[in-house]
Amino acid sequence: MAVPSTMTVLVTAVAPAGAAGQAIGAGTVTAAGARHAAALRARRR
Repeated sequence: MAVPSTMTVLVTAVAPAGAAGQAIGAGTVTAAGARHAAALRARRR
């Protein structure tokens, strides 16, 4: 019984961290994309 409960605790702890990591990663990519688009627009002028 100890192993499954430990696994449950690990999964419960890791899942939110993984979701937060994905959200941070997506935000970073979006910010980089916006910066890149702005740089391209500036270059075109």
